[in-house]
Amino acid sequence: MKPSRLIRKTEMRRTGFHRHGPMKRGEVIHKPMPRRIVAVHGVLHYPDGREVCDKSAAGKKEYNRRKEIMWRRQHGICGLKISNLCPVFITLAQATFEHQDGRGLGGSHRDDRVEIDGKPYNMASCGACNIAKGSRRLEDL
Repeated sequence: MKPSRLIRKTEMRRTGFHRHGPMKRGEVIHKPMPRRIVAVHGVLHYPDGREVCDKSAAGKKEYNRRKEIMWRRQHGICGLKISNLCPVFITLAQATFEHQDGRGLGGSHRDDRVEIDGKPYNMASCGACNIAKGSRRLEDL
């Protein structure tokens, strides 16, 4: 009887098994295609139509521009008005970007668009109302 020897990891052979059972000879496993994300001037455009401002200088500038658009659309009024500390009328410096769908609930699917199909989507709000809302969706308030 021959003595057994240790097999190094580099010498180990593939067993030919994967999650659907044994591989057949000549079978090829295809990896899923990566999502195609297009970045234009600090904004990431996803295949599903979402737009997300990135953390570059151009992205931050675009994020603030969109916040100003929402603030002007609302005539300087807080979009939520749910906190006791809400001043109702806010300055542009007090305005925060309020996402329609809370970033905590599917934050990976964040959408920074100001309007979708001509309808307002996100809004500007005061910091007190933004904190009071938390990550809940607007429909839940």
